[in-house]
Amino acid sequence: MTASAARALLAITLVLFCLPLAPLMPGWGLDASFALAVAQAQADGLVFGRQVIFTLGPYAPLYTALYHPGTDELMLAAGSLLAVGYAAICWQLRLAPLAAVLAALLLASLFTSRDALLLCYPLLALLAVLRGRHGSILLGAPLGLLLLTKGSLLPLVLLALITAAIVLLRRGEGRRALCFVGSAVLAVPVLWLLAGQPLDALGVYWRGQLPLISGFADAMSSDGPQWQVLLWLAMAAIVALVVALQPWSNSGRWPWMLNLLALLFVAFKAGFVRHDMHAVIASDCLLLLACLLLGVATRRLSAGVALLASLLAWQQLDVMYPYADRPPVYARAAGFYEDKVQALWSRIWHPERLDQRFWAALEALQQRYDLPSLTGGVDIYSANQAELLASRNRWQPRPVFQSYTAYTPWLAARNREFLRSADVPEHLLLRIEPIDGRLPALEDGASWATLVQRYRLRQQAGNGYLYLQRRPAAQASAPLAPTLRLPAHLGQALLVPEGAAGWQASVEVRKSLRGQVWGLLYKAQPLRLGVELADGRHLDYRFVPGMAVEPIPLSPLVGDTDDFARLLRGEPTFFARNRVVAINLYCPGGCRDWASDWQLRLAPLPTALAD
Repeated sequence: MTASAARALLAITLVLFCLPLAPLMPGWGLDASFALAVAQAQADGLVFGRQVIFTLGPYAPLYTALYHPGTDELMLAAGSLLAVGYAAICWQLRLAPLAAVLAALLLASLFTSRDALLLCYPLLALLAVLRGRHGSILLGAPLGLLLLTKGSLLPLVLLALITAAIVLLRRGEGRRALCFVGSAVLAVPVLWLLAGQPLDALGVYWRGQLPLISGFADAMSSDGPQWQVLLWLAMAAIVALVVALQPWSNSGRWPWMLNLLALLFVAFKAGFVRHDMHAVIASDCLLLLACLLLGVATRRLSAGVALLASLLAWQQLDVMYPYADRPPVYARAAGFYEDKVQALWSRIWHPERLDQRFWAALEALQQRYDLPSLTGGVDIYSANQAELLASRNRWQPRPVFQSYTAYTPWLAARNREFLRSADVPEHLLLRIEPIDGRLPALEDGASWATLVQRYRLRQQAGNGYLYLQRRPAAQASAPLAPTLRLPAHLGQALLVPEGAAGWQASVEVRKSLRGQVWGLLYKAQPLRLGVELADGRHLDYRFVPGMAVEPIPLSPLVGDTDDFARLLRGEPTFFARNRVVAINLYCPGGCRDWASDWQLRLAPLPTALAD
């Protein structure tokens, strides 16, 4: 195979990954719900940053690869722009033919993560623009697209742009620096406007991304096998060492090493802060880097070692598709290309099939959950938007539309202020379903007092939802100021005084210096909250401090949807039985990442909650 043909094969492989030719269809669950919700938000013309605050932007379908009739053209256009960028990378890097073929086959058979596809692009675009002589605009424009697809890519994009500007200007290539950096910067407002978003909302969009990024680790962390973390770190160190040993003559090692270490750090956090199937992101990042490194490295033996290390990490971390149960590599590669060709053929000659599959998927969801048709706007708590959207009701969401992501005080306050505004939906569907064993009141609990003051219970249905309807001309009162401040120590029980109407609580707990450093580099220890009730029950929950800075209902304890209905009805037996008499904030195994002293602030529940 000629060099051009080999590079074309790799470019085609990456282009096929970028283009969602065979998109996913709506399904049930948290991830499927947010994928459908952000697509619906874009299709409905909702403003990101104002009406929708989420980790994804208006070009989210590029990341989720979910089909929606209202966003399919946008998804294909975005995928095409990213595909052009990856094709330009392959052209500029001038990979060795054998390495290019091997990389194409390995990626076609093993690579699965769209996260990794987006995460690796800034480093690879930087490598291409500094090694090549042309295509700076084609390489730079997709960087602007990444920022409007997933906000957490901002650090990697900024670092790549700054590095490229410094190196190119030092070389006297100011025009190329302007083309690369300028195309990325200009792409942001242009693509924002092309997505139908108002230009004055662009700053608000970024304001919303910052708390989503900063609060993720404390709120969403979960543990997995530590040997996987150590294995990945060892394999990543080998890849980094191989890059450091290469003779980078034109610009020195620092641009590559700085951006590579940043990418490895972000990939590590993406894969192991929430240590479940997210580990595939980390392993696929190593795989993609090692495949392309093999083609550009002058010391091929060391690059081959890096590829082997990446394959080992991939084999152990590919939990989505267990290695031992998959067909041989050549069969998987052939299947990849065959599936893409069939998908392209179907899009050209039978475009109506995607619409048919989409509506069939929504119909299946509607039959499964059987939500009623309601007049006026409807929102759903806490996180299964796909169920509501399948019912064809008019979705009128709160800004942070999945309750488990309202994990900082600013995010929680946005949802509460939405319920206090005039533009609230006529109906709410509510089901208490906290993730990760959290205290239920953490997830949008800061909105509960306002919610109950402005809505009444209409029906408790057999499908698990409470149907709430807006009260005529009801106004929410201002939050009550704390009347009690109780100092406490981690690991020691704190008695909660008996209140006539129950309590709202806010918690002030700080990280230790070790916790701040460890939380930045990896993740801090999770906190637990032990709760003792008046009827003698002892319960234990995951506790996220950032979700309890704003006051949340503490006593009586709401443990499930039935408890919330009892709270709405003001049942005296519920208030007596679920009264919280003591709590204990602690870390399993001892708290090294949190200061030992903390404070509980209590305020009476608003009257509408206690009646």
